Amino acid sequence: MQPPVLYSSVLFNSLCIPEASRTKDVPFKVIGLLPQKNESTFLWKQIYNLYDRNISIYRYGRIELNMFLSEKQYMIVPNDHLCLERITPRRDLFTNSLTRGNGNIFIVMVKQCLGKRKAKPVDRLNS
Repeated sequence: MQPPVLYSSVLFNSLCIPEASRTKDVPFKVIGLLPQKNESTFLWKQIYNLYDRNISIYRYGRIELNMFLSEKQYMIVPNDHLCLERITPRRDLFTNSLTRGNGNIFIVMVKQCLGKRKAKPVDRLNS
């Protein structure tokens, strides 16, 4: 495995983007297209990075990810080949909702929602 071309800490320091609080607005947005063979790996890494925000891009605030996923990975919109998914953490995710104690429950819940293709993740979360 090759190291990344540029680490996020070096990039953000060169762009003069300071670390921000989780309660502030979204400091910047990331737009990307995921290769089909690594989609689920990337999504799992983002879930882990969201939880362990000290070593990830999420220490710079609530980063908004706009990712194009394949239809195979995210089957919500029929008859389309790509789905645009916007992922933005809630302002109070770490202050009121997610703690070190219930973080494992959060990861297991997300795993179950992503693993079952018979229902929409929104329906699973609302039930």
